[in-house]
Amino acid sequence: MPVACVYSYTKLIIVMRKLSALFVSLFIFAMQLCADGSTYLNFTAVNGPAKVCLYREDSCAAIELQYSLDNCRTWSDYTINQDIQLSSGATAFFKANDFNSTFNSKVSVGSPNCYFRFEGMVAADGNIMSLLDASMTLTSVTQYAFQYLFYGCSTLTQAPALPATNLAEGCYYGMFHGCTSLTQAPALPAMNLAVRCYYGMFHGCTSLTQAPALPAMNLAKECYDGMFYGCTSLTQAPALPAMNLAEGCYSSMFRDCRSLTQAPALPAMNLAELCYSSMFRDCRSLTQAPALPAMNLAAWCYYDMFWGCISLTQAPALPAMNLAVQCYYGMFYGCTSLTQAPALPA
Repeated sequence: MPVACVYSYTKLIIVMRKLSALFVSLFIFAMQLCADGSTYLNFTAVNGPAKVCLYREDSCAAIELQYSLDNCRTWSDYTINQDIQLSSGATAFFKANDFNSTFNSKVSVGSPNCYFRFEGMVAADGNIMSLLDASMTLTSVTQYAFQYLFYGCSTLTQAPALPATNLAEGCYYGMFHGCTSLTQAPALPAMNLAVRCYYGMFHGCTSLTQAPALPAMNLAKECYDGMFYGCTSLTQAPALPAMNLAEGCYSSMFRDCRSLTQAPALPAMNLAELCYSSMFRDCRSLTQAPALPAMNLAAWCYYDMFWGCISLTQAPALPAMNLAVQCYYGMFYGCTSLTQAPALPA
């Protein structure tokens, strides 16, 4: 074999060995990341000591969780209603002790059966799915799994990641209701929604200034109902690109968002019953309404849509020729700055 070929071959072997070593190092690093549990749901005490407790009502299903206070080196069984004391800067990690936990699998709809309680300022981080799946490979949330999980947690300053792409009925129902210290919402990547999946999710989050992107094109009954109700610091709404609406899908979505100055575009041409009902009710800073191009209306579709929008100066055109029961009922009630009514087809 020529000397040049031997040299090239030897050089290739060296490069391959280096690449192999690099891949091994990356694999070990990835395993260490999993081993130290840096992505498990966790809570850190902020600016002082704090207390963390997962509170359970009698009707809540059996829950088997583990927790760690030493960066996931050792784990202990968690007893529901147990207080975990954290010094300032300390972190508690939580995970299911099996692959498919029964966490909140049986709940009564619309009430907080199992939820966290905090004393002191607490920042959440990590993957919420660790409550359902210790390996965090699960991409589907069960029905009402995280309903009211942080209900009334006024000292929660940061939300955990919500990476699930397959949602189920009511899975995030009222999840952050009353979290008045929460300023930013987590990303919501799901493209196909489920009945009431985001119902009242950020209701009363008065410090929330930014809403997450909502890219879903396939909506479901009441999927966004009351999602940002009472978010009085929210100044801008996310884009709402869906063309196929569902019953009550946007009902009360931005109700009482008193700092909201601009509404998102509403491009849907075919409406659904109650789809926009009370959507911007009491949005007192809203100065301009979105265009409403739909030609086929549905019962109660615009019911109370702009009720109490006292800064609204111009109404949108209403071109629909085919109306429905109570479709415009209370649509501009209390819009005291509105000086001209929209033209209505004969």
